[in-house]
Amino acid sequence: MDLVFKKFLEELKRTDSAELVYQKIILFGKSSPLKSLWDFREADKVNGCQSLLYVRCTNTEGVLNFEFHSDALISQGLAALLVHFYHGVTLKQMLSTPPSFFQELKLGHLLSPGRSNGVNSLYKKMIEIAVFTYKET
Repeated sequence: MDLVFKKFLEELKRTDSAELVYQKIILFGKSSPLKSLWDFREADKVNGCQSLLYVRCTNTEGVLNFEFHSDALISQGLAALLVHFYHGVTLKQMLSTPPSFFQELKLGHLLSPGRSNGVNSLYKKMIEIAVFTYKET
């Protein structure tokens, strides 16, 4: 996890207002590199999300890199959190490190059931495609 992302998570932990947490997550998503919808295939779509969300993974010498696209601001921010958290890790690291920061930030209490389901679906999709990229190499 890079230092900028770590500092951002610490800042979120210190934020008392749910509305401010949402705003910061949205801004984080807006500042993250977003791929064009046209760069993705139907197989990249994350099922179980309220919005359109796509994710894909590349494996360069055992290091995972994820890219995503979302049509909704909060989904874009939540996806950016997961993509940054797992950027540059190995499959073994990813599988042994669940995104516990969601619990630490109490995001489960802030998110609607639909959004929580979307985050879980994204996480499962990221694992699925990461495993697939390892099998291809």
